[in-house]
Amino acid sequence: MNVVLLGAGHWHAERIYVPIVRDLGLRIAGVHDDDPAVRERRREQWGVPVFADASELLERTRPDFAFCLGPHADMPRLALPAAERGIPFLVEKPAGIRAVDVETLAARCDDRNVFAAVAFAYRWNPGLRAVRDLLAEGRLGRVARVALQYFAGPPSRYVDDGCAWMLDPRRSGGGCLMNIGTHLVDALHFFGFEPEYVHGASCGDIHRLEIEDVSCLVVRMGEAYGLIECGYCPRAGDKEFAVSVTAERGNLEYDLSGLLRVSWADGTVEERRHPTPSVYAEMLRDVLEAAAAGRPPPVGLHDMVKVLRVLDRFYDEIRV
Repeated sequence: MNVVLLGAGHWHAERIYVPIVRDLGLRIAGVHDDDPAVRERRREQWGVPVFADASELLERTRPDFAFCLGPHADMPRLALPAAERGIPFLVEKPAGIRAVDVETLAARCDDRNVFAAVAFAYRWNPGLRAVRDLLAEGRLGRVARVALQYFAGPPSRYVDDGCAWMLDPRRSGGGCLMNIGTHLVDALHFFGFEPEYVHGASCGDIHRLEIEDVSCLVVRMGEAYGLIECGYCPRAGDKEFAVSVTAERGNLEYDLSGLLRVSWADGTVEERRHPTPSVYAEMLRDVLEAAAAGRPPPVGLHDMVKVLRVLDRFYDEIRV
């Protein structure tokens, strides 16, 4: 299978996609980036043809699959040439910085019946799948609250990775919520909820950039509510990820160690340890298999649109 990368300056290209693609035995037919310095660096690193124009890359290489990355604001523009040529693709989240931009891309893909997946890789986390299954079984009873937290290292790491555009809200769309918080809003959908925006708050006093350092988002989900907190920590390498559920028959907790703990109302405690595999590798295998078999993508652009509708409300509010 021949694949291409559009917007190859994105840090996930080097850190995630290329190593996995090569482990899967796929051939990289070429890569694109708008930045000539990035193109030269990728040529030297990967020994592949590089292109300044995404359409030319697709015309010249005729790939079987495309990975669409690049700055968030450019993602719809980079994915559109693949959609117009009927080339199946996966686009990194958030696929755009406003819901309307991704809706337009989704409509084009729907019209042409083009396979268009979104990289919500945390849906492949075994612990989150176990949370989803417990909620779907109904053993916890009525749910009152679902809280998710995700804190990662400082935004300076994006500058180190050659992605300084992440610090510019005009190109990134926002800070921690647009970047890592998208996984948390999508997790609520994955758990079976339909979150509706209620209120948001943010702070930028740690790193003092144009993007927010920490964010808090409150959503209503029928009779329950959801609470999302995310942020960029001051120390490199720091990472926190946790899910908790307060429900009629017990409380659930899950964290990065893979431990899922349910404290039941009758006083008993149930614990399960889940593996923490490379969720991106699992995601790419499933996405590529679905595309090859002619099945719909495991998670697609319409899922991304639902997340961005919530984020649109958040950023509209905090920027007033």
